[in-house]
Amino acid sequence: MIFLTTTAIDLDEELLNRCLVLSVNEDREQTQAIHKLQREQQTLEGLIRKQQRREIVRRHQNAQRLLEPLFVANPHAPELTFPDNRTRMRRDHMKYLTLIRSIALLHQHQRPVKSEQGVAYMEATSEDIAIADRLMAGLLARSLDELPPQTRRLLALIAEMVNGRREFRFTRRHVREHTGWGHTQLKVHLHRLEELEYLIVHQGGRGQSFEYELCEYDSNLSALEGNLSGPSRPQVGGMSGDGRPSETRMNTAPNGVFHENPEKRIVTGA
Repeated sequence: MIFLTTTAIDLDEELLNRCLVLSVNEDREQTQAIHKLQREQQTLEGLIRKQQRREIVRRHQNAQRLLEPLFVANPHAPELTFPDNRTRMRRDHMKYLTLIRSIALLHQHQRPVKSEQGVAYMEATSEDIAIADRLMAGLLARSLDELPPQTRRLLALIAEMVNGRREFRFTRRHVREHTGWGHTQLKVHLHRLEELEYLIVHQGGRGQSFEYELCEYDSNLSALEGNLSGPSRPQVGGMSGDGRPSETRMNTAPNGVFHENPEKRIVTGA
């Protein structure tokens, strides 16, 4: 098992489909919360809490050492369904099943240990599956999105700036002033949006400068974290799917079965 961090937006596909991908919250509100915590750490109360935190971490580590290697049986497994529109879903499906087992294993001292034909095991519950559903919804949606999380964030910010105006053109400077992002960071993510045809690029009127245009953008269709269909139905609704702006959207019916929505989405802007 490995843990990697990187600032790169391009990652090897073979690595991605073997890992669970997390992203850092770079919103202003999160920065404000970090600043508040950093200031509090300089106070006497903050120093005391820091010492208490060490004790809490040590307690959690000791609790993990109490876990014994047990088999986990999932009696609800035959009822589960999972997206199957990509080959990589074969690995993602196992990530999901492993996540359920891991959650169940953490509760081994609160549940009976059973034995069958000399095999000691515990069982996963519907509550374990509900937790895995909630966690996997965001993880799977981000993994399947063709845009890296921060590029997707820029897409939403530009849509906010355009505010539904048609044929509205803007420059990098406009985006920089609206978002507060740095020039280098903005250049990287705008280029990705150009490559994937989320932005229409126009020749500017001042020398070699360029102007961008955001085509129709539906924030509801771009949402990456949909609702799961229930504790035993792990589909992720409202994902962006795989491909270009003309892709179909997948919705989850009340019975937990995916259906294709014939409505096409056109997203050619940030």
